[in-house]
Amino acid sequence: MDEKYICFPEDEILKPREIIMDIMQHMIDRNLTDYSGGNMALRVGQRIYSTQTHSADKYRWKLKPDNIIVTDIEKNILEGRVEKLSRELDLHIAILKRFPEINCTLHGNTFYSPLLVSAGVKPVAATEVAEYYRISEIPVVPEGVPNLSDEENNIILSYFEGLKKKGEALVVIMPVHGVIVGASSHDEAFALLEAVENNSKYILFRDLLKTSVLVNSVFSRLADSNGEFNRGVQSSRSIISDSGTVNKEKTNFIDSSSDNKSVYTVKPDTNILTAEDILSITKDSSIKIINVDNGCRITDFAESKAAEIGIKIVRI
Repeated sequence: MDEKYICFPEDEILKPREIIMDIMQHMIDRNLTDYSGGNMALRVGQRIYSTQTHSADKYRWKLKPDNIIVTDIEKNILEGRVEKLSRELDLHIAILKRFPEINCTLHGNTFYSPLLVSAGVKPVAATEVAEYYRISEIPVVPEGVPNLSDEENNIILSYFEGLKKKGEALVVIMPVHGVIVGASSHDEAFALLEAVENNSKYILFRDLLKTSVLVNSVFSRLADSNGEFNRGVQSSRSIISDSGTVNKEKTNFIDSSSDNKSVYTVKPDTNILTAEDILSITKDSSIKIINVDNGCRITDFAESKAAEIGIKIVRI
C-alpha cells in the first residue's frame, strides 16, 4: 500500500495574518509604536502580507485577519482592496525586492530613538543586546528629507546596502518619525527593533545621569565656595546691629540654646536650610546633630553636605 502524504502550503503553516496581528500587538504593548502609525510586511513564498492603512488610528491595532492586505512583490492586489494599502508599503516592498534574504520589514513610531538623534547624539551600540544583534552605529536619515518620499526610501535602501556589506543589522532611524528594520524572520525583526529602541533608551538615561551628577557636583562646589566667601566676610568684621551694638548671634536662623553641645536647633521660623548653612553651623566641630522644624525645607545640597561631613539632620 502506497503511503499518502499531505502537503501544506508554506503560508498555511506560518499563518502570516496571525503572525502580523500578534507582532503588532506586541509592538504597541512594548511601546515600540503608537496609535498614529507603524506597519509591517511579511514575505511568504510569492505573497506579501502587510498591515492596512489606518491600522493604528482607526483600529487601535486590534486587527482582524481581513485587515491584512495580500499583494505580490509588484504590489498587485491578491487579497483586499487597493485603497486599503498603507502609504508606507512602497518602502517595505522596495526592501523586500532589493534583499531576497529579507522576509520581514517592521516599522514603529518609536519615541527614544528619534529623540536621541534629534539631540545630536550618535546612536551607537551601547548594550550587550545591541551588539548581539550586530548593531554598531545606526544610520540616520538626514533631517529635512520629506517623510514617505522617494528620496527617503532611496536613502534607506542605500543605508541597508551599506549595512549588509559590513555584515551589520539592517536598521535605520528616521528623525521625528521612528525606526525601520529588515530581517530574515518576523521574530528577528521584532527583537531587532526592540534592541534598537532599548539601546537608545539606555544611551539617553545614561547621559542624563552623567549630566545630573555633573550639575550636582558643580552647584555643590558653587555653594561651598559661596559659603566660604560669606564666612570669610563675616569673620573679618563684627556683625553690627542698626543701633551700633554687636549682634551676639552667629547667624539669623540658628537657635544656639541647647543643653547638649553636640546638638544645634534651627529656629522654627527658618524656611530653608542650605549647604552654606550646614557649613556655618558645623564651624563648631562639636556639632553632630542638627534639629530642623518640619516646616523647613532642606535642599539636596544641604543633605549631601551633611552626609559628607557626618552630620545627622533630625526633623522635630
